[in-house]
Amino acid sequence: MGGQEERKMSIRYRVLLLAVLVALASYVTLYTVAAYDVARYASRVDGAAYWGCGRDATFFPFPRDPRGVCLLALFKMNPVDEFIYLYMIETGMLIVISISLWILVAVYFGKSILPMLQIKLARKP
Repeated sequence: MGGQEERKMSIRYRVLLLAVLVALASYVTLYTVAAYDVARYASRVDGAAYWGCGRDATFFPFPRDPRGVCLLALFKMNPVDEFIYLYMIETGMLIVISISLWILVAVYFGKSILPMLQIKLARKP
């Protein structure tokens, strides 16, 4: 491969990586908003997490509100939902992860994509 072809491949990989990072950050942001919305149906009792309005609410794979008639009773969460609620939502880690991913996208764009675009624009007459 010549130098020109290697640079084109490098540009494609950089843009592809940027697209993957943006998609991941967007998904995590949407997940975070939905999880905090569903968390209003959750409660913590004696260190354990419970659904306060039905069993069919979940945080995984994507947050979903309880469906149907709301039963006013406590239902123990499954271990995955309990972990997400106690350690990711109550501690604010989902928000930190979401913000960190957007910072990573901005840094990657600034360090890898922006200089490449400036060089390309400087070459055109």
